[in-house]
Amino acid sequence: RTSGGTINGGIFLAQFAGNFKRWAHIDIAPRMESIPEDMLGKGATGTPVRLLVRLIEQS
Repeated sequence: RTSGGTINGGIFLAQFAGNFKRWAHIDIAPRMESIPEDMLGKGATGTPVRLLVRLIEQS
């Protein structure tokens, strides 16, 4: 099993956020493993793209 993940990326980026009050870390990497209970296979899902479009539409 891999050890990384979204939270580690967010913690790393927080070190560079400085005095910004609002910032976000959106993990856009594809799935690194397949989990049978998720019913999703390994690879890209496009979910982060839909999230970014929604955020842009709402701003």
